[in-house]
Amino acid sequence: MPSTSGETNIQGANGTWTFHIDKNPGNQKDDVTITFVPKAGVNCKDIRIIQVASLTAMDKHGVPLKGMPENMIFKRGQNPFAHRKNAMVRGADGNQWSIDYNSCEADPYYNGDDVPQDSGEHGPDKSSITDNPGSDFIDVNVGIDFLEMNFETCAICAETGECLGCIKWRATAHRGGKQGESELVDPLAPDTCSETVQKATKAFVKTHTKVDNDGVRRWYCPDDGTFGPEIPPKAYKRFMDVMIALRQFDMRPFREDTRRGSGTMITDVAAILDAAKADPDSAAIKFTWAGTQTRTIPSLIISATDELTPEDLVPFEPNDLRLANDFIAMRNLVTDGDIMLTLFDTLLRDGGTDRDKPDNPIMLLFAVALKKERPAALLASASREELSRFIAAMLERPDLDEDLIKGLNYLRLNMGRKESNDGT
Repeated sequence: MPSTSGETNIQGANGTWTFHIDKNPGNQKDDVTITFVPKAGVNCKDIRIIQVASLTAMDKHGVPLKGMPENMIFKRGQNPFAHRKNAMVRGADGNQWSIDYNSCEADPYYNGDDVPQDSGEHGPDKSSITDNPGSDFIDVNVGIDFLEMNFETCAICAETGECLGCIKWRATAHRGGKQGESELVDPLAPDTCSETVQKATKAFVKTHTKVDNDGVRRWYCPDDGTFGPEIPPKAYKRFMDVMIALRQFDMRPFREDTRRGSGTMITDVAAILDAAKADPDSAAIKFTWAGTQTRTIPSLIISATDELTPEDLVPFEPNDLRLANDFIAMRNLVTDGDIMLTLFDTLLRDGGTDRDKPDNPIMLLFAVALKKERPAALLASASREELSRFIAAMLERPDLDEDLIKGLNYLRLNMGRKESNDGT
């Protein structure tokens, strides 16, 4: 049965969790303290806590009102969670989840460095938070008599973004009764960071980061437009690695699509770079082999969103025989916005492509503002030697994740080598 009082210790692969509940008198909310202590051998200088939350409304019989958005749970203008509406994601359970954060926090950590929004301890030896979720129902609409708040609480290494484990718990509030009763959720064994946690973190990072006028990627508050501190270059990389994977990108059904080639194509390199800098998460680069081959060499598109679809790319696929491989086999590698900026800079600004030699064997498409109102793209080309130099320069960087390294090596082996290409 779930724990409802006292203290529970949970042994995980990377350390021990302690879930402590203090029962307050009457109908007052429970106070919860969650602590993670890493085991010997866990090498992290600063362990933080990320917590994601989901809210479900119930009627007087305790029947969930599935799918009810938060703005309908609360009275008009009184939603205490209105600030997170653009950072919500759908979890595996079908409910809406988000990072548990206050307005204008400068990072997604519950025990981050924001004062007074954040609280708790963090460091190499321990990370802890306190919480007392619940509701007095003053701001809740009539007809809703129960609120259930579910949480996933995860220990994260701040330098690398590595997830050290998570626990699940919930709190229930009853109109006219207990305002917040907390308990652990079975199974008590800690989990790895779920896809829901990763998606919620990715949504927070996407809505709360922005590149300033100096080209520095910083935390950003969408509620008032203010910038926060610079984001560490390796933050969240390992944590979201499971979201970063090579996947099939099937363009074959769009070979005869009437939208082919209808997109806005430009030749202004500075404009493309500026657009990528303004919104790197909506940028992408496509590599297409256009030279001789004995079997198909799949094209590779590198993007900063896992929501990219063939429909987004079709307008930038003119009827050009050099792009034929795109409609036979293509793969998609999802990375982060910082890496996309580096790719754009290295290939365009640093002269990694020659836009005046369209007969080069490698065609490159630089697309920006994808899934936005005015997407655009620039078509360029590169020789095998130019591509090899670009890949060599990228592989010298210390901040590349394993999947991107594999993607770059795929390009090197299939498009960058000098001998005749036969595919791999």
